[in-house]
Amino acid sequence: MEKELNCKLLDRNSRAFQIEDLKDIPFLSFYRHRSCSTFRIIMDEFKRHGFEPNIICECIDIAMVISLINEGLGVTILPKNSLDKFPINGIRIIKFSNCIIQSKANIVWSKDRYLAKHAMKFLKLFTDETYHRSSRKIRHS
Repeated sequence: MEKELNCKLLDRNSRAFQIEDLKDIPFLSFYRHRSCSTFRIIMDEFKRHGFEPNIICECIDIAMVISLINEGLGVTILPKNSLDKFPINGIRIIKFSNCIIQSKANIVWSKDRYLAKHAMKFLKLFTDETYHRSSRKIRHS
C-alpha cells in the first residue's frame, strides 16, 4: 500500500515553486523522531535535488509548525492528509511541480501464530488487491 506525500509548501506567497526554491528559505521540520520515515523521505527528496534545507526549527507538533508558518517564520513540507485536522486560515498550500514523494506502508503479522477471523478479514482487504503481485498467500488458521 502506498500513500502519496504530495510535496506541499505552506506559506503566504502565491507563485508556483520548484523544490529548489526552498534552498535558502527557513524550513520548519516536522517529525516525531529523526528515524521517522516521513522525515527521511523528505530529506532524501531534498538530496535528490542537490541540497539540504535550511532547517531553523524541528518540531514534533504539527499545530506548532502551522502556527510558526502563520507567523511568517518559514515553510514546511507535510503529508497531504496531515492538514485535514488543523485550521490553516491565511496559509497557502502549493504543490511543487518537480517533487514526487511517496511513502509505503506495510502490514506485518506472524505467520506462525493464529489470527482471529476479524484480523483475517482486515488483512483480506489489503491482500486481495495485491495478491497477484505477490507469490505468498495468507495462511488461514
